[in-house]
Amino acid sequence: MAVNELSLMKRRRALALGHLPWVLPAAVVIVFVFGYSVFSLFDQSFKYKEQWVGFENFNLVLGDSLFRTAIWHNTLLLAAVPVLVALGTALALALFEVRNFVGLYRTAIFLPYILPIPVVGVVFGQLLQFNGALNSALRALNLPGFALDWLGDPQLSLPTMGAIIIWKEVGFGAILILARLMSLPYELFEAARIDGCNFWQMTRRVTIPQLKTVLVFYFINEAIVMVSWVS
Repeated sequence: MAVNELSLMKRRRALALGHLPWVLPAAVVIVFVFGYSVFSLFDQSFKYKEQWVGFENFNLVLGDSLFRTAIWHNTLLLAAVPVLVALGTALALALFEVRNFVGLYRTAIFLPYILPIPVVGVVFGQLLQFNGALNSALRALNLPGFALDWLGDPQLSLPTMGAIIIWKEVGFGAILILARLMSLPYELFEAARIDGCNFWQMTRRVTIPQLKTVLVFYFINEAIVMVSWVS
């Protein structure tokens, strides 16, 4: 028995090492490109005009009110990530249950995600400015009180940005989660129905646990996206 286990371990080790020549060239390139960049950036962060200044650069940045404001805005935008995950999951569950025109619905939900960010910025910039299309329509409907400065008001600009990002990114989550749902065995849901689970019980006890890895990936990905949108 011990001989068989030892032979199996050797075989697995040989198989793992057999993949090494194929992975090693790409790994070397990645380590060189990113490793050198990180090391160079780290080295330059302690210098000014090639002179060693220690932590003075860090003190200067941390003392900058604009930098602190940017960090605070990024932190606030991260609050939209759970909303994105919840909306993406809800849309995926709805699409999973739909039987008619499902292709049309998937396209409509996913379309904003494939739009280039500059295009989204220009369109919403024109739409949401103080005298833009949205406020003009609200004034035409005798609702001037709702015609707000969506992008110019400091109290509204960040929530507006968050809503735009959610609109653009939620389609990716919906399709990603839907793909995972469609890969689950049908017998899993059938067994839950036989056990008497209703839709909400099945979602909470069966579906969501099966989506855990996808939801974690989507959460991390969208957290990175949120931070990258605001500087």
